[in-house]
Amino acid sequence: VSYYDFEGKPTDPPIEFPEGLTAEKVIEDYLTALGGRQKLAQYKELKFEREASIQGFSIKMTDAYVFPDKAYKVQDLGAFGKVEMIRKGSEYKMLQNGQAVPLEDSDREDLKDQLQWLPEMSYSASQLKLVGIQEVRGKKAYLVEVKSAQETKVDFFDAQSGLKLRTQISEQGPDGKEMVQNIDYLDYKLYDGLLVPELIAVPMGPMNAELKLTKASVNKGVDRKVFDK
Repeated sequence: VSYYDFEGKPTDPPIEFPEGLTAEKVIEDYLTALGGRQKLAQYKELKFEREASIQGFSIKMTDAYVFPDKAYKVQDLGAFGKVEMIRKGSEYKMLQNGQAVPLEDSDREDLKDQLQWLPEMSYSASQLKLVGIQEVRGKKAYLVEVKSAQETKVDFFDAQSGLKLRTQISEQGPDGKEMVQNIDYLDYKLYDGLLVPELIAVPMGPMNAELKLTKASVNKGVDRKVFDK
């Protein structure tokens, strides 16, 4: 069987999703796999510390959250500098090597996205679209397109476990061509009842850095001083 679009051009066959499957259900299955909305909403604070080594230098990243409205992220590249992002209530800040970076409105919107722990908890149906089925690292995954004010991304969720396997972001490169970047989430393990990926593979220029979880603190361990920088 050959398939053609409305202009008579050859096209891919239509994707056949399981009956009753929707983008909203895929997201809900993910939250259920992590423990369910009710349990996830009960956490008071979380802290995740990760490290990677790439071409001989180390990268350290820390994410810290005190709910409902405080978040702190730091990316420490040693001699290459440190970037910190802070949310305290409705106030957002970015520091580069300890110095405040002036923020435009678009920068604040971007920080809002980056400083969320689980954005899936607040997605609306209008943001979501079920767009495909694909294999990721040997696992069948459902693809959900997510639109926000700042970007459109595609998240890949394991069809069996419900867990997120990958986030794919398309950006315009320096030469004007589209660049596709993948962030992979690997080896989920339980920490005080919370499933957390042990390894996150993130693009760093032309290479990937594998950020290994070195410490996960659930309902403890967050120094409140970081929100007052």
